Amino acid sequence: VVSTLPQVSSIAALLMAGTPSNVDSVQLRQDLTGLKGVKDVLDVHVWCITPGQGEVSAHIYVQEESMIMDVADQARILIKHRHGISKCTLDVSDDVPPSED
Repeated sequence: VVSTLPQVSSIAALLMAGTPSNVDSVQLRQDLTGLKGVKDVLDVHVWCITPGQGEVSAHIYVQEESMIMDVADQARILIKHRHGISKCTLDVSDDVPPSED
């Protein structure tokens, strides 16, 4: 019975679309916010696709339009290599973040 508890926990997290246990979503947001040219990062969501594999979505606000592609590329690399997540959906824009309205 004790040996099945980790499997039950993984399955429950998957079914509930929970955050993978190996991902710190607060640290992920801080890392994204620290990228050059980023003003703010909002709506960061991390969930399980399969046990041990996560997916990320986020809205990243950049300082100017010319930075959108570079920041998107840097963010994908950071998410994959620092946080171990290869699937992400990022909305990168030079809009004013809602917190600045």
